[in-house]
Amino acid sequence: MCIRTRFDGLLALIRRRRQRWYTAVPRLGATGARRITDFIDQHAGTLGYLSRLALVPRRQLAPGDAALQPIARVGADVVPLEALRVPAALDGSAGLNCAPVRAHQAEMNTDLQAVSAWIAIRGARSVQTQRAYRREAERLLLWAIVAKGKPLSSLNTLDVAEYLDAD
Repeated sequence: MCIRTRFDGLLALIRRRRQRWYTAVPRLGATGARRITDFIDQHAGTLGYLSRLALVPRRQLAPGDAALQPIARVGADVVPLEALRVPAALDGSAGLNCAPVRAHQAEMNTDLQAVSAWIAIRGARSVQTQRAYRREAERLLLWAIVAKGKPLSSLNTLDVAEYLDAD
């Protein structure tokens, strides 16, 4: 069995059993499990994202916490940006149009972070402007992921023209 298959099985176990997942693994305690989940969390862009439910007991989360909301499958449900879970291959961290030198990049690592920052800056003029920018940014981000199967930061001019013609 390859390492990736075993690791995917571990991620599935953590997502299914949540914060006490380690009880299903012989000779693994809470401390070892915390080290594993911390490592996965630090490398979420390449290894896969974990819900906060896998890290924090449910009773410690606030009633309206986004982690308590059901996670939508890409292409299945429409969700707000805060609840969107983008697969690592489509999150834009390795987008084709990203600056190759870290010194030229902003502090954002994914398309979702860049879109959220753009909305915060450009939409600051009024609530209506922010709402309109947010709606269009969500549509473009979802279109890139679902329709084109690529990160927003990998879209080219032909893709953008196709998006504009789709309306």
